[in-house]
Amino acid sequence: MQNLETDAQVDGIMRCTKKHLTPGGEAILNTFCPNGDYEQLKSFWMKHDGSQPCWSKPDDDHTVTMSDDFSVFSEKPAVVYPKLIYRRYDESEQLIEESVMKILLRVWQPDELIGFIERHGFTVKQRLGGYEGEPWREGPELVVVFTH
Repeated sequence: MQNLETDAQVDGIMRCTKKHLTPGGEAILNTFCPNGDYEQLKSFWMKHDGSQPCWSKPDDDHTVTMSDDFSVFSEKPAVVYPKLIYRRYDESEQLIEESVMKILLRVWQPDELIGFIERHGFTVKQRLGGYEGEPWREGPELVVVFTH
């Protein structure tokens, strides 16, 4: 769910789920639980522009760093296009290699996700905050069990 960018893609997965789910059968969707509303997320994303490493680790006679750049995002739907930037430096701190992984993350607020599932004709049976049984909205994820 969090890696589908457009409404058409998300609607497609729901149509496919409905088509393949037997009557009374259950499906599970999960996505990350956002830390705040859109304005709070936007503030966080703007601070993460890839300029500062998130971590740095020695690797033999090199150093590897990872920076994240969340500076590209859209509001409706709320999608962020992070770049994870891995860099390897030699012992004199000269850049040897750089690798950039581009991904996208669609942000689902808890009520938005439930409403979306219900609008597609499903009945929500259970809501969890993670696969360890964390309470809804309190864990790292939004896990929804639903049926039709």
